[in-house]
Amino acid sequence: MTTKEKIKKRIDSLPDELLDQVQKYLDSIKTKRKPKRKIRTLHLKGQYDSIDIRRKAYE
Repeated sequence: MTTKEKIKKRIDSLPDELLDQVQKYLDSIKTKRKPKRKIRTLHLKGQYDSIDIRRKAYE
């Protein structure tokens, strides 16, 4: 029996009054995904601002 099955079995045996508390607990531990941030580029007016770095690396 896996852990998930054991937890489900114990939840099924709980009284209805405690199910709200279980739901609140599960919501509190759920991880929230953060939206990915766009990586901003800098243009410092240097020698690498206007060249294709990948092409230059393979030369």
